[in-house]
Amino acid sequence: MSDPTLVNPTLVNPALQSMPLAAHRVRRRGSLGLGLLLLLGGLGAGAVLFINAGTQYKVAVSNLQRSPVGCDTGLDFTSTGTFTLYIETVGSVGDLGGDCVNASRAYARPSGAPLPVVALTLKDASGTEVRLDRASGSSYDVGGYVGQTARTLVIDQPAQYTLSVESDANDFAIAIGRDPVTDYDNQRLVALAAAIGGLVLGGGFALLGLRRQMRTGVTAHATADVQWRRDDDTQSLWRSASEPYVLESHLPVPAPAAQPANWPPPVWPPQVPPAPPAPPAQ
Repeated sequence: MSDPTLVNPTLVNPALQSMPLAAHRVRRRGSLGLGLLLLLGGLGAGAVLFINAGTQYKVAVSNLQRSPVGCDTGLDFTSTGTFTLYIETVGSVGDLGGDCVNASRAYARPSGAPLPVVALTLKDASGTEVRLDRASGSSYDVGGYVGQTARTLVIDQPAQYTLSVESDANDFAIAIGRDPVTDYDNQRLVALAAAIGGLVLGGGFALLGLRRQMRTGVTAHATADVQWRRDDDTQSLWRSASEPYVLESHLPVPAPAAQPANWPPPVWPPQVPPAPPAPPAQ
């Protein structure tokens, strides 16, 4: 029996009815794929940047110029800006030339020992002393080098300078260059931002795709249930793909009218009309 509450006939194309669900699946898969791509790309970029930051940090520390105790070391500043002088308690000094007795050797001050007292004098090519500002708080420990901030200076123009290092101890050296610690921290922040960005964007698109998947599953289940019930009721819908259009009539089908008991009526023989009367004689 048809459902009497369904009163509107509907023209249905079974072949086209599944197209919205198929398009929805494409969008869902696109969101999931894009989310996974952004997630993996962000995490991968963050990991690469973090590893690269560590490598550059190690190279920057090893490339600092070093001046041993008891020597006058020539420094060639090829750029301007702020430079840092570190008291380096673990490391090594290469061959500096000249007659410096503390060059071409390694040094390692005992762990936990206080920093040595040191007098630093920097002069330009004319012999004028350059101001060195006291500083602290920054340190490094990488690649076999350990150092702590001691002074900073500002170079206004590229030039050659001479640094003199005087101290009663000789188990350390002075390392000079741009602050590698700040650069390392900045690069790590960039790596972290890349990873977080990939996680947020990728996770957002992935969640969007999953929500679409859940809605698609609920819609498909409800559609299948409605079609099954209508097939059972009307016994005429969704017969085959060869019947692309089916007119669904949801109007109640009236019962056939009962015929009268004396139906069909009896058949009577044909009636012949009587002949007309003869005309009177003349």
